[in-house]
Amino acid sequence: MATTAPLTAGLAVRATPLLFVFIWASGFIVAKYAAGYADSLTFLLRRSAFVVVLMALLAWARWPSWRQAGHLAVTGIGLQVVYPGGVWMAVSHGMPASVVALIVNLQPVLTALVGWMAGESMGLRRGNGLILGFLRVTLVVTAKLTTSGLDLLTVTLAVAALFGITAGTLYQKRFCPEFDLRTGQVMQFTAAIVVMLPVAAATESFHVEWTPQVVGRWPGRCWG
Repeated sequence: MATTAPLTAGLAVRATPLLFVFIWASGFIVAKYAAGYADSLTFLLRRSAFVVVLMALLAWARWPSWRQAGHLAVTGIGLQVVYPGGVWMAVSHGMPASVVALIVNLQPVLTALVGWMAGESMGLRRGNGLILGFLRVTLVVTAKLTTSGLDLLTVTLAVAALFGITAGTLYQKRFCPEFDLRTGQVMQFTAAIVVMLPVAAATESFHVEWTPQVVGRWPGRCWG
């Protein structure tokens, strides 16, 4: 029994990154099928409220200070408003989910570029890998310029999502690198609700059809 527990824990740790990649990637695919059944910000509002309630019920840990809560709120706007809002609205306006995913996945390139501009060193191998990644995305997007749904609006939304997740990640790394996941999620998603609610009220009708596509999107995007 003493050896079984560490072995099980080790397998769980190794499986976690694979599970994360699956959940993260599935969000783009499901968004393609769910976008037609729910207003973008309306869906994100409901998702945020669900996470706030769930994490608040689980949050028996120490809550952050007011200062840290403010930093978490800023990261929440980038990671839970600008990023998913840009992705969802780009897809709902017709951009292929694969193209949105490619643009947003330029985040490592953009993050490394910001770090390099801030004085961080970049090895030759890392630099070459980032250049190849950027060229790959550029070639794919350029080849699809004639694809329906690719226009100035959708590209702007996808790029905004890219900058949102990059800025939110860098800000979090700088100002609140360590925090309790449960209380931190409450802070981030509460800030997301505060920002999204007036925008959704002004631009959407709060329409949601609870189809399997919409329900299927929840587990894929409720955790970040």
